[in-house]
Amino acid sequence: MSLKVFKNTYNFIIRIFNYEENRYPKICFTRLVSLHLSGNATIELNWASQFNEFLEKINMAYLWNTLDAEAWINDRNLAFERYQRYVKFQDVITSTNQNVMNCRILRSLDSNPAPYLSYRNMFFMSKIIAQIRLSTKHLTRFCIKGEIYRLEQNTLCTLCNLQENETLEHFIFVCPIYSAARNHYLRIPMTIFEQNRSLILQSTDPQILKSVYYFILNSLKIRSFILNE
Repeated sequence: MSLKVFKNTYNFIIRIFNYEENRYPKICFTRLVSLHLSGNATIELNWASQFNEFLEKINMAYLWNTLDAEAWINDRNLAFERYQRYVKFQDVITSTNQNVMNCRILRSLDSNPAPYLSYRNMFFMSKIIAQIRLSTKHLTRFCIKGEIYRLEQNTLCTLCNLQENETLEHFIFVCPIYSAARNHYLRIPMTIFEQNRSLILQSTDPQILKSVYYFILNSLKIRSFILNE
């Protein structure tokens, strides 16, 4: 989202620079830039100063030295590439230092997007997998066809007598209420990752992802029926 804001704003600035000198948008924006460069701008009221914060992050604040559209066009691809790498780097750092995620998947700056995100013919599966990977130890929520299901991870599971909290791990790998669905859908993945079951949730194999998806789908139906949700 941040990258999209950056690109749209950058292109809008080029568009303003291409206006004739007597156009009000260009007159106003030129004044905003002048106030910014003089140091007399209030950042909350000057969106040239606000956009400058984006440019400073990629060491391209020098672009304000010219109000020529051609110069901004020449550096556009470089600016987009640098900002894309900047926001991706921030995501990688945040993910690496995060300890509250249920699925801690280490990524590098050169990692490609997770393959399941491109499975256009399996949108609902991709959505559930994304919800699993973005869930935290404080909140696990599934949204399926407009219905929302929440796992109360800080309270005991009310469906079994194991006296364990209803965490994502308990729901998928432990709770005996879902043992039939687990044996049907996750038997092979759990055999493959017998030493570390959590790796099932990190897998990019389409068949394993399908198995997880159908297990989640059917287990939530069981849970909803029992709890009369």
